[in-house]
Amino acid sequence: MRYPKLLYAIVTWIMLATSVAGQQNQKKLTNQDVIDMVSIGLSDDLVIQKINSSEQTDFDTSVTALKVLKAAKVSDGVIGAMIHPHAANPTRSGSDPSQGPAGLPQELGVYYSSVDGYKLVRSVSAAKTQYDNDVSWVTGRGASFQIFTYRDAHAEIRTSESRPTFYARISESPLGIGDFEIFEFKQKKDGRVVEWSATNPEKKKGVLRATTIRVNTIRIAEGIYKLTPDSELAAGEYLLCTGFPGNGYDFSVVVRK
Repeated sequence: MRYPKLLYAIVTWIMLATSVAGQQNQKKLTNQDVIDMVSIGLSDDLVIQKINSSEQTDFDTSVTALKVLKAAKVSDGVIGAMIHPHAANPTRSGSDPSQGPAGLPQELGVYYSSVDGYKLVRSVSAAKTQYDNDVSWVTGRGASFQIFTYRDAHAEIRTSESRPTFYARISESPLGIGDFEIFEFKQKKDGRVVEWSATNPEKKKGVLRATTIRVNTIRIAEGIYKLTPDSELAAGEYLLCTGFPGNGYDFSVVVRK
């Protein structure tokens, strides 16, 4: 009668030992894993999802390690997820997905997603509007331009990311929202300038003097949009807006050191 009990104890011990060994053998996600994912071209969203879904992580977020990550072109958003793994995972944090990413402020506005959290991007309007034209006095053809001057030389929000991520929390109208665009400012003595044309009598369509960058816009919840430049931004001053550069949200891209 003692043998069945002994056999049961042995089987139980084997199952427990196998379970513990399996947990010990689970590979923890490390800095090098993140660098490898970035190097093969995975998007920030996918890398962050991998971080959030990993049961175990072993990230080094010391200053020295952060320098290595930035040299490997790991974005601030991904580094932020490494510093606070699982923080943005709704199933782990208990946050309501309809409210957008965890930690996104409830106040309306545009926020830059940085390593230190979400930073409100200043809303700005042109201090002066002038008009210029390339219309030929002979043919009467050409384009008229509006020149928007912003007084401050630099934006308050500064980033070293070439493709920074923003979140817009806005009140949606029944007509929807306009297309987000990024305009590059030209530096002038009296501030920053955007030169823009809504009409061109000759070509029957708008012509822009300013450098514009398209924005990848993703609606992630009602009134919440994720905004990412379609292409990398060089160092400079920029305006994020919905097509009309007379007002918007300014930010600076600075040279990485």
